[in-house]
Amino acid sequence: MGFLCFSIIWTTKVHVSEFLFFFCRKGGRQEGRKGGREGGRKEGREGGREGKEGKSGNERDIADLDLEVYKLISFFLFLKEGKKKKGVKERKKEEEEEGERTEVLLYSKKNGLKNASSDVKQILKIETELDITADLRKKLNRAKKEKLEITTKHNAELACFESQIAKLRSEVEKGEALRQSLEYDLAVARKEAGLGRRAAEERLAEAHRIQEKLYAQNSELQAKANEIEKEFQTSQQKWKEECRRFEHDLEERDNMIQNYNREYDLLMKEKSRLEKTLQEALEKHQQEKSEMESRIRETTLEEFRLQAEQWEAERRELQFIVQEQDTAVQNMHKKVEKLETEHMDCSDLLQRQTNELEFSTQREELLRKEFEATTLRVRKLEENIEAERAAHLESKFNSEIIQVKCKQMLWPGFS
Repeated sequence: MGFLCFSIIWTTKVHVSEFLFFFCRKGGRQEGRKGGREGGRKEGREGGREGKEGKSGNERDIADLDLEVYKLISFFLFLKEGKKKKGVKERKKEEEEEGERTEVLLYSKKNGLKNASSDVKQILKIETELDITADLRKKLNRAKKEKLEITTKHNAELACFESQIAKLRSEVEKGEALRQSLEYDLAVARKEAGLGRRAAEERLAEAHRIQEKLYAQNSELQAKANEIEKEFQTSQQKWKEECRRFEHDLEERDNMIQNYNREYDLLMKEKSRLEKTLQEALEKHQQEKSEMESRIRETTLEEFRLQAEQWEAERRELQFIVQEQDTAVQNMHKKVEKLETEHMDCSDLLQRQTNELEFSTQREELLRKEFEATTLRVRKLEENIEAERAAHLESKFNSEIIQVKCKQMLWPGFS
């Protein structure tokens, strides 16, 4: 009966420790009613011991049974700790099977304690056999796992090697295709090189012909450039002569201006001297002064107008000369530009001639700048001359007024 209970508990995966605890607890209640009803393993043992005091002649058998039960409880507690790692699903199953366990316990309670020792021995034998089978199963599972790991590693290595072989085959095929394409490109490049060589030879022959033509054009342009250089030298000599003449005129005008300045200084001195003597006479003869000033203004305005007309005629002559020189320079510049346009069509062999022409144009620009500078100087001198003449006329007018006043002072009857 005990063997049947153990087999049922093993098949239904019930905790044997709980079963034995419950069994001991019930035995303690039957044999010692004063034992504790609540508690674990210690309370069951204490209840069994208290029950021994009230036993009759079966005390020794029950003590032996308690020892064997204590050993089994310790063993199954060890198994219980290993079984605690089960999942939640197994625990639910265990809870469902607790009802069956209670029924088995009630059935075992009825049979009594006569066959308990024999059942425990059979349980121990079966437990040892089950341990051996469990160890063998563990070893078998371990061997299967090792075999599975070895096969997986082998398969992985085999797949890796096969993939490497496939990659190498694809690379070999790619290299073969690349070799064929390179051979084709080499043949095409050789063909194109032959055609390019022929075209280069034809271009070289054509370049030689063009070079001969350019040599002929260069000789013609050189002759034209020599002629233009001669014309430019002649025009430059004329320009230098005109510049010298202008410089001579400017020097003469500078001398005239200096003379005017000297006269002006003398007049200013006379003016300062006469102003001191005429300060008292000015207060007496203001009316006569106004009349004489009006007459003198009229006369001086006429003289100033005549001098202005003379200066305008001289300025027009200078402008006409400057315009003639500008036209000559523009004509030379146009000729140089025409030559430059002809030289632009030539090759690098005509670079020297173009450089010479550029040098000549630079010289022309320098001369032009010098001419502009001289014209500016002439204009400035004209302005200075006009200012000096105006100042001279003013001083002359003032001196005449002073002379008239002196005469009036000396000869009061003078009108």
